[in-house]
Amino acid sequence: MSLAWGTIWLQVALAQDAGGDAHGFALAPQDGDPRGTMVVQRPSAFLAGDAFATALVEYARVDARLASQPDRIVLRDLTTLNLSAGIALFDRWRVDVRAPVFAWASGEDQPTTPALGDVRLTSMWLLARPRDRRDGLGIGLVGHVDAPTGAPARWLGQPSWAGGGRLALSVGAGAVGFSADAGVHMRSENSRATAGAAVSVGLGSSVGVTFETVATSRLAQLGTAESDLNVEAIGALRVVSQRGRAVTVGGAFGVVPDIGVPRARAFVGFGLARRRARARQDRDPILPLRSLDLCPMEVETVNGWRDDDGCPDRLGTLAVDVRFRDASRPANAEIVGPTETRRQRIGPQGLSLDVLPGTTWTVRATEGCLRGEARAVAKEEGATLVVELAPVYDASVTIEVRDGRGVPVPKAQVSWRSETPDCVPPAPMSVGEEARLQQALASGLHTLVVTAPGFDVYEQLVSVLPGSEETLQVALEPSRVVIQDHVIQVLEKLRFAESRAELLVSSQGLLDELAALLKATKGLGRVEIAGHTDSRGSEDFNQQLSQSRAESVRDYLVGQGVPADQLVAKGYGESDPVASNKTEAGREANRRVTFRLLDADPVSEAP
Repeated sequence: MSLAWGTIWLQVALAQDAGGDAHGFALAPQDGDPRGTMVVQRPSAFLAGDAFATALVEYARVDARLASQPDRIVLRDLTTLNLSAGIALFDRWRVDVRAPVFAWASGEDQPTTPALGDVRLTSMWLLARPRDRRDGLGIGLVGHVDAPTGAPARWLGQPSWAGGGRLALSVGAGAVGFSADAGVHMRSENSRATAGAAVSVGLGSSVGVTFETVATSRLAQLGTAESDLNVEAIGALRVVSQRGRAVTVGGAFGVVPDIGVPRARAFVGFGLARRRARARQDRDPILPLRSLDLCPMEVETVNGWRDDDGCPDRLGTLAVDVRFRDASRPANAEIVGPTETRRQRIGPQGLSLDVLPGTTWTVRATEGCLRGEARAVAKEEGATLVVELAPVYDASVTIEVRDGRGVPVPKAQVSWRSETPDCVPPAPMSVGEEARLQQALASGLHTLVVTAPGFDVYEQLVSVLPGSEETLQVALEPSRVVIQDHVIQVLEKLRFAESRAELLVSSQGLLDELAALLKATKGLGRVEIAGHTDSRGSEDFNQQLSQSRAESVRDYLVGQGVPADQLVAKGYGESDPVASNKTEAGREANRRVTFRLLDADPVSEAP
């Protein structure tokens, strides 16, 4: 008699499914007891590199008696630490080693010292692989070898080598799984036929229960009237974590107990598992055999799309393009797919995603005050998702334009400048006959610009709050700078230090008005800044002085924000007088700086 394998085990199928599949909680007694319990093996969707390690503590009420001395109880109670570890060497071949350590046993003449049980090596070869951990049909051949490393004298081991084999299958459908196997355990004595069935039910993503029944009978007595049938029922509850850790509790009882089948057992255990990603490889045309392979001479492309048909394929390409006013532009995006949400920057060239055909994707793009959202379904031949941006105007400003006497200025035009130009109206607008204009714009810091013929350019920095409705009173002052035909007329004279190019402070305000007009008026093109002198001094000195003064004016205007490439500084010296140099008044008139439009069509007045 031996009870070396009459203990509860966490087998390979259990530990390897520690990732959390709903029906992979198969907990059963260790297979191969020469007189009793066999475990129901489950051919699971393991891959090369999957590994596990488990430890389980069990208490069993045995009450084992000798057939020749039925009143003698040689083994009453048994406490065991069951250790196991294994690895999948290939995608279809898994091996594991298991060893029981009997920590305490009671019975007639039983010593209290621990003892090692028989060590077992088990191997499974998959004939058919399930589609994944939850669904599909699995078929496997299972073989095992038992080494006589136990203590036969204490009824805790076998006196000789033993082994056997079984055919196992499993069927999964979502949260429910069914497993069954049948085979033989061969030994020089007491060889037995075995069969078992198990049902596993998932109660969520991390909890499952298993119910199992295992039966054995001596081969010599199959088909005879003499009964030698041993049956045990087992139930277990298992909780797993996302990191592959599992805790199992349960119990069993002998429906038809005999030697090797305890009357009752209780157990608790802990397991660790390492699992590879569940992508399968296809090694056509020779191995492995597949239950379904539509392209037996080609290699499957493992990408999550139709990986079960055995054919090469590719994911669908989803091209994402973010546009504003008919032009592609960069933006920050939130990309929402069927299983993930990610945030990333989309460049002006767009973004290309490899996605599963048939899946729906949503892209929400933002850039400054611009917002946009679009959705598309990925296709195998490719699809395009275009996100059209639009400004979000969340504030309102009313502008009322008057002159210095409070009279409305109906010809005034309103425009905006901003570091975020998309957040303000793009084009100037007229205030109309009522000299009043209401405009929607985005919250933020912007510059209001108001122009009107004969008036100075008005600029005001405006801070706009979300949801605000403001009214701005604009008072225009008469302008000292006027555009007429190809000339910009400056109604006051620019003043410089005597015989030098240094601008006097009194002229800076006049140049500020000119700079505002140049920035506010569209389409002026290049502007020539012409410096002139009277005839006093040498011709070379006057030429150099006029050039320096023109450059001084240009530098000041550039400092006020006028583009440098719009300004051309040129000195004419004393060569182009407008009055006689013989009088003081004439020389005063000849000392001047003028402004001429080089490219623009004639403009009668500022817009």
